[in-house]
Amino acid sequence: MPLSNQSDRLIDLGKKIKPRGLPEAALTDSVFELTYILQRIERLAPDLEIEISSAGQGELNIFSKSSKALRFYSQCLLLWSCRILDILEAMANIETSPALKLARNILAAHYGTAVGNLKSELTREQGFLVSPRFSPSGSFQYVIGSLGSPASTASPSELQLVERLFKKYCPEGQDFNWWNACYKILYQNDYKVSKEDLKQIENFIRNNGGMITDSQSVIECVINSLEKYLTTNVE
Repeated sequence: MPLSNQSDRLIDLGKKIKPRGLPEAALTDSVFELTYILQRIERLAPDLEIEISSAGQGELNIFSKSSKALRFYSQCLLLWSCRILDILEAMANIETSPALKLARNILAAHYGTAVGNLKSELTREQGFLVSPRFSPSGSFQYVIGSLGSPASTASPSELQLVERLFKKYCPEGQDFNWWNACYKILYQNDYKVSKEDLKQIENFIRNNGGMITDSQSVIECVINSLEKYLTTNVE
């Protein structure tokens, strides 16, 4: 679903929330703030669709400014989405996606929790490898790590662990890639990964990097959770 469609859908859902008290007010405000974030990201997209090698200095300046803005708003998107999911969990006992909780926690604290080789390679500018890149569908990926793949910093035992979990949770025949192996385990099996395995995946990503989520999965989770809430809380 394109960003504009996601924004329109969130606005429609936000208007249906009953104004009963503070929790509902916080939920409504958060939904409309998330739509603003999506709209800002959508406006940035054209500035990032340039050919770097042939761009003039003016275009490069705009690209640099827009990339920094996208980095900021993309992080806001994940944090505000999880805020909405936390409110829904507290209000209506709608369980928050464990995969998104993990992504939010890594985003919020990765500088202070990375250890080993990854800790020495991360910098303030390069915690996330690049500013999120748009796909043809309008989605983008959140990736944390150094210039090398997670396999370049992980220990042999960590690599064996992820390969074992991939075989355990992902159907046979799927392509294995160190950047998105943990992501596939989480999002193809959301709510099904055991607490022990979830903790091991989180430790691997914190210590070695990889893809932690993508914007399409984040917004779809928010929309689905709001729709679930509204089925029993709408006049």
